[in-house]
Amino acid sequence: MKGVGALVGIILLLVVGCGREFECEIRSDTSWEGTFDGEPHSGHGPATIALDGNVLPHCVTVRKTWQKGWLEIRLTSHTKIPFYPSSDNDRIETSEPRGELKDCID
Repeated sequence: MKGVGALVGIILLLVVGCGREFECEIRSDTSWEGTFDGEPHSGHGPATIALDGNVLPHCVTVRKTWQKGWLEIRLTSHTKIPFYPSSDNDRIETSEPRGELKDCID
């Protein structure tokens, strides 16, 4: 009976403690603003924004707030389990004046 309890405990630890984590990686040389799973954020230059783990799909919209410069985003997904495959979207970028980027991952 102790073996069954230990097995259930290990399974719960893996399921609860090792869920997927989602992030939006931002590379930029200008100011930007946007929504990340509906939450507003703004900044200048590079940043990493954690996405809400309870929302699927994870969607972001980010725009440059200046005419000059460039903005690049990539959505990523990974687990805390070593050697478990991650999932990354391709990088998308804009150098258009006040250019806007949209992407989703699930």
